Amino acid sequence: MTAATRARDPFKLLLAGLCTVLQVLLLGLTAFLIVRVTTYGVFWDPDADHSGAWGGPSLFGAWVVHALIGLPGAALTAWLANRLSRASAWLRRQ
Repeated sequence: MTAATRARDPFKLLLAGLCTVLQVLLLGLTAFLIVRVTTYGVFWDPDADHSGAWGGPSLFGAWVVHALIGLPGAALTAWLANRLSRASAWLRRQ
């Protein structure tokens, strides 16, 4: 039997679809957070008391702290999305 005529396992196709849905949700959340963080500075109130903000009272400190958290998070998200994509492709080939 060739691969084209072989019956596909519905459970594997369901898992492949689940991997794709998780990948889309993960990337959508990441895109939302990137847009949210990059536009947050536009709405920063320089006259308010920001002594309790992450990174201290300065805007620069807050940006540094968020970058130190966000960049590894973005790298982890990209790696995880790649793994989900590979798993989905592998399940579809089976």
